[in-house]
Amino acid sequence: MVAALRHALLPLLFMVSTACAHADGAFYDAGSPYRDLSKVEVGTIVHLRTGQAVDRATLVDHLARVQVVYAGETHDNPESHRVQAEILRALAARHPDLAVGLEMVPRDQQPLLDAWVAGRLEEKEFARQWTALWSTGYRPYQEILLFCRDHQIPLLALNAPRALVHAVAENGLDGLAPEVRAQLPSHLDTGDPYHQAKTEALFSGHSKAHTPDFDRFYPAQLLWDEAMAESGADYLAHHPGAHLLVLAGGYHVEQGVGVPRRLFTRLPVPFATVVSFTPVVPPEKQDRLMKVEKMPEIPLLLADFAWAVAYGDLPGVQLGVVVGQTAASDRPGLAIDQVTEASPAAQAKLRAGDRITAVNGAPVNNLFDLQWLLSDLHKGNTAQVTVERDGGPETVAVTF
Repeated sequence: MVAALRHALLPLLFMVSTACAHADGAFYDAGSPYRDLSKVEVGTIVHLRTGQAVDRATLVDHLARVQVVYAGETHDNPESHRVQAEILRALAARHPDLAVGLEMVPRDQQPLLDAWVAGRLEEKEFARQWTALWSTGYRPYQEILLFCRDHQIPLLALNAPRALVHAVAENGLDGLAPEVRAQLPSHLDTGDPYHQAKTEALFSGHSKAHTPDFDRFYPAQLLWDEAMAESGADYLAHHPGAHLLVLAGGYHVEQGVGVPRRLFTRLPVPFATVVSFTPVVPPEKQDRLMKVEKMPEIPLLLADFAWAVAYGDLPGVQLGVVVGQTAASDRPGLAIDQVTEASPAAQAKLRAGDRITAVNGAPVNNLFDLQWLLSDLHKGNTAQVTVERDGGPETVAVTF
């Protein structure tokens, strides 16, 4: 594995989660009939129905009037998560009964979130389990998750269990065994032409190596939206009058055809949608966008509000080593199997056969230890990396 904050989920889950990313800015074409969102300055919040820019206080006033707020994100953009954190803090100040629903966590992992909010888990252990569930990792969501823990704000696992998603993707809805079918949401709306058309366009931007058939891909996407909608509606039904902030990828929020419409069908309470977007993605970050052939024309606004943000870099650094392939050993640390050319590791003269035992004095016993320590560093930092080499310890300075 590459020790670079790349967390491997099964291919299908990666495909499903990355469908929440933006597709060459194509969604913005229908952002507002009054405003070209590609020309909006970073930091501007646009009320899309009127095309008017609003300040943050006005945005919060509008959001505070509804029971459910959806904050659509670009998963790998930390600026998107900062917008979510700001909305969270503002709504929490207005609504003591606020709960936060998370796309990132399947419903069968609710005990993990409960333990975190109750203070029964150390941060690193929670981050390890979070990272096993969500490929983007813990650090982009750290501010949000710490705020909820520190203020005792309930966190809701909204998504479908991973095993159920796999079963639907592999067998389709019609091919499920009865005991598996019983786990599906009570209602699956397969007839929304806009949801299906948008999903099909996104499918065109994916590799077809693992899910070549749209007839299998679409039910898995639909399951995510319906499961999140059902989870949110169930919580609100059991907590009348409570307020809910849903954090999910932009795909699930934009135009309202994903989770918002489906939750409203189950429980018609007032809601509002906010999406963060990058007006112009710089050339060096174009490879982070999906290459979609053509987005369908959907006669719906992108959201109620759109917040323009820069496209930032994920927290952490890449060491540039491949680890984890060498046979298990009783010795501590992680064996380096390969060093990437011109990487920070190569420039520091780390080499295959070294065993990484510590970073800045903190022990490295497994891959997550290394990922966790690297995720707290930034470009330009220098770390002291201790390795076991030729039978003894050696510490080298690695600059990122």
